[in-house]
Amino acid sequence: MENGNYLPSMVIYTQSCVMRAKALRHDQDIELSELFACYKNYKITWCEGLTARNIGDVLLNMDNDHLSDAGVWFRKAIEADTKNGFRWQ
Repeated sequence: MENGNYLPSMVIYTQSCVMRAKALRHDQDIELSELFACYKNYKITWCEGLTARNIGDVLLNMDNDHLSDAGVWFRKAIEADTKNGFRWQ
């Protein structure tokens, strides 16, 4: 999908899912700048809440230093889903 530029927002969302999976496995090789770029670069509105939620999960599972930041991203996810007419999962 990435090579053919097919559904680029899905590719970006999938990248955030991979980083979330790494965080849940407690991998340490997560580049936060790449994760935040995922949130800025999507074009499909329903990706906004899903990606914000993935970022929150990554920050929540990284270490205790990022707990308050995780809360900010979970609130962003709720706001985005409300704005876009989606229920927060």
